[in-house]
Amino acid sequence: MKTTWDELMRYAPEKEYPLPALERGEQERILNKTMKKLEKTKKRPARPVRTALLAAAIAALLQARCERLTDIPEKVDFFDACPEYDVEFFTNKKSKTNPEVCKAMLEAAIPMLAALPQWTDEAIHDGLIALAEQLGIRPAVISQEYFCTRGWLYEAIGLLTSGLARYFVISYGDNARSGRRSFVKELKDGKSTDDLAVFGDLSTMAKYAMQARRAMDTYGTGPDVWKEISLAQRDWAQLNPIAGMHGKPLNDEAYYASEMVAAPFRMLDATPTSDGGRALVLTTVERAKALGHPYVVIRGFGSANQPVSPYRLRVEDAESAAYLASRQAFDMAGVTPADIDACEFYDCFTYTVEATLRDYGFFKKEQVRDFITRERLAPGGSLPVNTSGGMLSEAYFMGLTPLAESFMQLTGRCGDRQLGKLAGTKEPTLIACSDNGAVFQGHAAMILERGE
Repeated sequence: MKTTWDELMRYAPEKEYPLPALERGEQERILNKTMKKLEKTKKRPARPVRTALLAAAIAALLQARCERLTDIPEKVDFFDACPEYDVEFFTNKKSKTNPEVCKAMLEAAIPMLAALPQWTDEAIHDGLIALAEQLGIRPAVISQEYFCTRGWLYEAIGLLTSGLARYFVISYGDNARSGRRSFVKELKDGKSTDDLAVFGDLSTMAKYAMQARRAMDTYGTGPDVWKEISLAQRDWAQLNPIAGMHGKPLNDEAYYASEMVAAPFRMLDATPTSDGGRALVLTTVERAKALGHPYVVIRGFGSANQPVSPYRLRVEDAESAAYLASRQAFDMAGVTPADIDACEFYDCFTYTVEATLRDYGFFKKEQVRDFITRERLAPGGSLPVNTSGGMLSEAYFMGLTPLAESFMQLTGRCGDRQLGKLAGTKEPTLIACSDNGAVFQGHAAMILERGE
């Protein structure tokens, strides 16, 4: 029986489908809900609904992996007969895996997957992360290509170095502001989506706020430090005409007057949503030189993950994802924090900037108040940080906000905020750039260098 989305719409109340086009995740939610209703009433369409749900999920996977229709058969032929895979397929020195380890992991994962009430992307992802935490696994790379700058970079670098691609465009666009879209997954229609709500965990912001509170108790940081970050980045935004907060200067009184959202975070400690996008072109150094335009070299790169629940993360941890990834990047580049001219860091919250600077080795925790000052980080300071205004004051475009600004600074395209032309600054040669994932659980670090 051929079942289309339009046909499925006949089996559920019309009020549940107010939009003419729905994202795949929303389709899954509606189809699951419809299927449960039909199964309760024992109506025959329940099986076509399940079939259509499975087909939609497979189609979404294929769409991202196929360029031509003729690519499809080889992607799905394992449904008929699973091919024989060489055991070396399961060996990866960087991730410290081998056939024996992978066998143990698969044996542990199968019952976890079988117990999931729904096989959604989010449920599978969260289940595997929880399993990794229980088993003490620390993968160097976690595949998150569907929304994550880190995943795109891994793929781009791999394809370029292997010779399978010559040029790679990495882009991100969003209309979260005009679309009034929230990044909060812990609440749906005013109700909590998990049991953590009873502990006050109603958003990602609450999880970061908990980490910030732990830092306050551990070494005495606090809002007076985060204020300096918020004000410094707002100062940079005044030099960036496309920044969301351009023309909106900030002072101490306004910061402290901003609404407390998730203690100890105020509204001005958090990144607002944005409309717009960013794009970068990656290629080899040889091709970049041949093009005759200013270019940037990835001199050092590091990646680490700490699949531990946010509640178990520690402050100034030598095993933190940022600490490990930054050491990899500094070692590959052959430089230290003292050699860095500027930092472009992922700044979903003000405390994220502090934690990244700390874990990268720019200061020790007892130096936090002496090091993090508006005078040091703002225009004219000795360590410029997030010179576009960052996510806090320019725009939120995932990890491409800091990465794009790094490239623009190193190629001299930043106008009034250009380092080396702005009073009290020097022309940058090396910029440290970061991308942070989840709640300090995934991290990519880059040391970028101005091309010759």
